[in-house]
Amino acid sequence: MNDEQSVPTGKVTKSRNWWKIGFFVALFAFEVTREIAVLEASAEIQPNTMYHLYNSSELVSAEGSWKRIDGGGKLIGSSVKIECWSEKGICLEAYANARDGFVYAPNIDWFDANFTREAVTYENTVPECASYSVRIDLKMKKVFAVRDKKPDAKGELCAPLEQRVEMQLADGYESKTEPLKGHFVPVLSVLATIIRSFEK
Repeated sequence: MNDEQSVPTGKVTKSRNWWKIGFFVALFAFEVTREIAVLEASAEIQPNTMYHLYNSSELVSAEGSWKRIDGGGKLIGSSVKIECWSEKGICLEAYANARDGFVYAPNIDWFDANFTREAVTYENTVPECASYSVRIDLKMKKVFAVRDKKPDAKGELCAPLEQRVEMQLADGYESKTEPLKGHFVPVLSVLATIIRSFEK
């Protein structure tokens, strides 16, 4: 009897290191999850408002979000609704701000307003640091506002305010054409490049 073990003949299969493959798959999945988390954490809350202006003999109403038109920095996200009643001579303004991932409780104020055939105007001097001059232009069908810092505005809350800001009521939602821009997301960037190449 031969003590040597017989070697089977035929095709020899090489063993694979499945743990290495599993490791790289898990690493890839972790990186994709991290990049998605980065994008979600940096996503801003955007008001779901569309600009609208309505004008009748008794009621002028407008809604939307304030957007800068003077080339300055971006404003805090907001949702605004204005209703002006010519018979009462007042404008009711309701707005809610969104900042740092939070939506704050709405504020409601009413102001004495001036009504003409061309426009409705009113002044909002309620805020501690600034006053707002609002103009609903009925001919242009647009709503404008100017925020001026009050001369006597002091304290930490008022210090960072700009002296003057010009804005217009517009759509609240802004679609980002390059959502990956400014974020370290190499895997998603490569995938987006590949997808765009097939779309051409």
